[in-house]
Amino acid sequence: MSQLWLADQLWVSRRTPEQRHFQQIENDPGMGIKPRGGLWTSTYRPGEDAGSGWVEWCLGEQWGVPSNYRWKAWLFKIPPRMQIYRIDTYEDLRRLVESSFGIGGPGRALHSGGLGIDYAKMARAYDAIHLTENGQWETRLSHPHTLYGWDCESVLWLHWPWAAGEVIDLGWQEWGKPAQPSTRHRLRRARRDL
Repeated sequence: MSQLWLADQLWVSRRTPEQRHFQQIENDPGMGIKPRGGLWTSTYRPGEDAGSGWVEWCLGEQWGVPSNYRWKAWLFKIPPRMQIYRIDTYEDLRRLVESSFGIGGPGRALHSGGLGIDYAKMARAYDAIHLTENGQWETRLSHPHTLYGWDCESVLWLHWPWAAGEVIDLGWQEWGKPAQPSTRHRLRRARRDL
């Protein structure tokens, strides 16, 4: 186990983050790459066009983007002494799935014989799994073990840790709104043509 420092996390949802909304982690026997339940956040990037890697991915894929580009955002200040498993390289993933936290075998829908993560077992020892930006690129199309489908830098919270942390309502944030085209030149031409 390792106690790692983790930057503030961003969660976008119209739902207020409360423990009663948190679903306990369960392994997904079908897909295997992601679990059922848990809570997903991405590192907050203040002052950028997209507030986090997750918002950036949504904008790039046009998935779940609000029509007015206004996102309901929550900032999670991470409590101290969190047990976090960080995946920054393919080797970190390989070491994890080939440990006692690995799961797989016949009938699993994992790619080409690779092993997956036993999320339910990890929740007994860890608070979260952090897939870094570098780790995401190294494991998205890796073989035989892969995290293809995690899509971006993210943190999967294996249980609700914010009883000791702080949750800040950032309100509605505007991210990814396309710049309005300038009509200045068209107006000049129109006046000239009159």
